[in-house]
Amino acid sequence: MALRFNVDTPLLDASLNASLNNSILNPCNGTFCFIFSRLIPGTNLEEIIGKSGTDYGPATFVSFDPTSCAVTLRRTTFGTPGTTITTVIDCTNIESVSYTS
Repeated sequence: MALRFNVDTPLLDASLNASLNNSILNPCNGTFCFIFSRLIPGTNLEEIIGKSGTDYGPATFVSFDPTSCAVTLRRTTFGTPGTTITTVIDCTNIESVSYTS
């Protein structure tokens, strides 16, 4: 018995497209990619820890690029004068994030 289906069925097309978009076309999968894709730019982040153990915070969330998975953060160093540092990290390389909602 062969399995047959009609690819012209809109529901099948939609579910197939969603499956392809999530797994093949969109490399940005995981909890932190999901969080940053919905986070409002300007949100203050208390702590951002990368998988390498590097602490990128405190920082301000600037943007998220779902095509490249890039999360852009900005922070100002202490001292006089303060220096603004922009950091770009792949959302798949983030281990934890703390922020006030």
